[in-house]
Amino acid sequence: MARPKKELAPTHLAVIENLAGLGLTQAEIVECLPISERTLRARIADPDDGVSAAYARGRAVAKEEHSARHRDIALGKIPKVPVAEQRKALEFRLKTQFGFEEAMTVRTPDIPTGINVTLVKPPSADA
Repeated sequence: MARPKKELAPTHLAVIENLAGLGLTQAEIVECLPISERTLRARIADPDDGVSAAYARGRAVAKEEHSARHRDIALGKIPKVPVAEQRKALEFRLKTQFGFEEAMTVRTPDIPTGINVTLVKPPSADA
């Protein structure tokens, strides 16, 4: 007979969501909770568990903030970011979010610095 699940208070779920949103690892998150890393991993893997939902919400916030920062850097909206860093941010965004690969030059007029990026979207597998 398995042990019953350790119940976590709503405040613990909020801690999981907030810390996941800050990008902390599971090992770092459990430092603030009364459970082990193994238990946290098991609870996250269970889609019917509130822990899983709290962790997923937190990670979604972290991804959105990271994506928004890359977008703002790529578009030159953050002052004093060198052009080379803007280019890296734009390349990262095109590769990770839009499936581009390096291959051809694309001129992007909405970027004030006039960055040329050598990327191309590969043909889809359906074609």
